[in-house]
Amino acid sequence: AKGAAEVVLEVLDEEEVAGPEGKLECLVVLETDPRSGTKTRYWLSKTSGTFVRLADDQGNRLEQVSQVKALKMPSRPATYSITVDAQPRLPRVFNADELKVSVHVQAASDRALPEYPESPWSKVIGMRGDDEVGYVLTALLRAYDPQTPKAEFPVDRARFQADLEPTALMPSDHSSLRLEAKRVIGSTRSLRQAAFKLARHVHTSLRKESPPVASSTALEILRDRRGDCSEHCVLFVALCRAAGIPARRCSGYVNIGDDWGAHDWAEVWLGEWIGADPTTGEIGTKARYLFFGYPDRPQSYPERLRAQTAGRIRIVGEELVEDGQRFSLARQDLVVADPKAGHYLQVASGIELKGVPPEWRVRMHVSGSVSVSEGSFGVDIRALADQGDSLNGLFGRVTGAYAGRPAWVQNWGSGARVWIHSRRRFLELTIRGGTPAQRAALEQALAPTFAALGTRSEEGAGEGEGAEESGGE
Repeated sequence: AKGAAEVVLEVLDEEEVAGPEGKLECLVVLETDPRSGTKTRYWLSKTSGTFVRLADDQGNRLEQVSQVKALKMPSRPATYSITVDAQPRLPRVFNADELKVSVHVQAASDRALPEYPESPWSKVIGMRGDDEVGYVLTALLRAYDPQTPKAEFPVDRARFQADLEPTALMPSDHSSLRLEAKRVIGSTRSLRQAAFKLARHVHTSLRKESPPVASSTALEILRDRRGDCSEHCVLFVALCRAAGIPARRCSGYVNIGDDWGAHDWAEVWLGEWIGADPTTGEIGTKARYLFFGYPDRPQSYPERLRAQTAGRIRIVGEELVEDGQRFSLARQDLVVADPKAGHYLQVASGIELKGVPPEWRVRMHVSGSVSVSEGSFGVDIRALADQGDSLNGLFGRVTGAYAGRPAWVQNWGSGARVWIHSRRRFLELTIRGGTPAQRAALEQALAPTFAALGTRSEEGAGEGEGAEESGGE
């Protein structure tokens, strides 16, 4: 934080605790960090002043023990999971404008209740519960993609000094990063188009795997060309700064369709501040982020929130808004079936059929998939969030079509497998048997699944030049 901090210590009590050689009389001392608010209790020997035990509000426990006891301890430390299953699965989440969720937090005497800050991505709008039974926080997640003015280079560096400066982790003044940014951006003058090119470049050029060493620098990531969300974020922000685009790292949890998990992404200034996610190649983010804080800001402590969160939450989707249409995600509302009208909708995935022949059997699964059958004809349909990928990226140059959309089609015998990209989802169809008339009727019935909602035209992971590469259609 580039400065000294005054830490408050308070003697709370005296207590006898077990030490390595037997019982010890200790002073119990509370340390409060005035910046982060972290509270840590120490048990200090009254006779020697030495440390005996430590406990903080993030669940950490340390104690002084004998060598014999230490050698008997497990060789691997306890860990908390950083992912939880999405309830329900939300393949359509990459197109959500709003998402209301309930964050269920287990009671934990050794960890404080997480206090998630309000941000452009998310804010807590309600809370119930207590320390005995746990808490339920209601959070509203929002798209972070304002109608940005057509800002162009150059940016006023004095105004955005903190979000342009090089750091040990992101040495944006290094010639390698400057040359890489210049090569990717080329002659582009628009800040949004330049940031989009950098986000797509990072998304496509890094292998999705964790590096051997945590907290790799932008130069190491550029050299090794691999990383998870942390490395994508560090390299993207460093390249943005090298190009003269203000940018900063963000931390929290994100929904990727099937899961919620710990994640790093970014915020960039393109005439206004706007969300960006280089792991999925996006400029302008949708409603799928629960924000914890900025890792590079001295007054922000996302790692403290992550420690208080990991391993003790589940996140339940309550309501989703897409293009002005509001959908309940309650279990009883996930499936809409009107056989008489031939209309079916799986809300969480957005799979919709209209004009289904009455003799067909349609099974709508709460898990998100749909099955259709009539005699020897059958089809299984599932949706997957696209994660910023495209059909061309998955299968090479795609030349097929289905329901008027580009599609990858593989025929075998009397069956077929079809992949279609629409509204930030991949739709996978596994077709068995069927006459040409039955298959044509299925294609027509599925047309609403691929149509844009409301009046907004369909977009991919970005806009303008390069959108086709990103999956825009």
